[in-house]
Amino acid sequence: MKKDLDYYLGLPYPIESYFGEHEVGDAYLVQYIDFDIKASSEDYDEALLLAKEYLKEHIKKQLELNNPLPNPKEGIRFMEHRMALEAYKNKDFKKAHDIWIEESKSKNDQAMANLGLMYLKGEGVEKDYSKAKEWFEKASIYDNDSANFNLALMYQTKIGVEEDIEKAKLDKNIKGIMLVVNSPGGAVAPSVELAYAIKELKDIKPVVVYASGVIASGSYYASIWANKIIANPGSMVGSIGVIMQGVNAEELMQKIGVSTQTVKAGKFKESGTPTRKWLDYEEKQLQSVIDDTYTMFITDVAGARNLDVKNHTLFADAKIFTAKQAKEVGLVDEVATISFAQDSLATLAKVETPVWKKQDKFDKFMNKLVSETISNVSMNFVGGLKAY
Repeated sequence: MKKDLDYYLGLPYPIESYFGEHEVGDAYLVQYIDFDIKASSEDYDEALLLAKEYLKEHIKKQLELNNPLPNPKEGIRFMEHRMALEAYKNKDFKKAHDIWIEESKSKNDQAMANLGLMYLKGEGVEKDYSKAKEWFEKASIYDNDSANFNLALMYQTKIGVEEDIEKAKLDKNIKGIMLVVNSPGGAVAPSVELAYAIKELKDIKPVVVYASGVIASGSYYASIWANKIIANPGSMVGSIGVIMQGVNAEELMQKIGVSTQTVKAGKFKESGTPTRKWLDYEEKQLQSVIDDTYTMFITDVAGARNLDVKNHTLFADAKIFTAKQAKEVGLVDEVATISFAQDSLATLAKVETPVWKKQDKFDKFMNKLVSETISNVSMNFVGGLKAY
């Protein structure tokens, strides 16, 4: 079919119409999405007719210049995506989900990223971190910024990592796992969860942890049950300790004329408040929480690494060690490069010619993000105890 003026005018280019305030008063606004062609009038039919005339003139000019013209499917997809966003905003999650599923089939990376968010938050679907990660990874192939960032947050906070470990446990093609760690720490609870997930995995398949830069506090806690911990010669290890911090904004609030009102039940309900200095009994109770968590930390480290917990000040006490020092106190098994770590895992797994998963675009993005903006990522998850 000849693609002339009549051909293009016969295509179902989508339009949108609005009624509201305009430069000349209340009027109808009709717009062709694919061309950003608009027309307005107090009468809808007249506005539509004007828009069609503008469209005709525009297409005619583009054909004369031999310029390419859009496919109406682009505008239709745009409108559908906007409908999905509106549905999501109105908590009609099923409608949004169904539209984005269809859009994802056309390789719409933002639809994929949005689906990942729905599974991450459990909106309209059952919360499923594995599926969230899967959708984010699909969108990341197209270098989608929001997908990359959400993936980074999942990895930095260890969300979904346990699901990955579970998959590795069941996959018969995976003979051993090497975890490359470069993290200054994080919240206590997810670090403990990950540590015990690795402990269970180690009973089935060998696990080697390689510290490529920093393996400290929460990230060290997560790694303690590996068959071997191997540290890069230039890495930093340790910081086995627990901290809880808060600000005292009382003087600032007084200066700007702000005061608080509190109704509470429970003597310790205001513990940790930023509105005043902590009272002695509050600070004492919080210290007991820190001490108990620290005792759990050093006890688990000692048990996993065959160390004497009575000598915890030698390997813990929040000290930072070089890789060489960490080996001397028993926190790591070897000081070597990643190739040595790979060989060690291959030996443990009894695999003569191992095939390693290649670093994909997301892995590269994570390395860049964690090394350059770790403070920004951590700021999004500052609640709760920190194993620094």
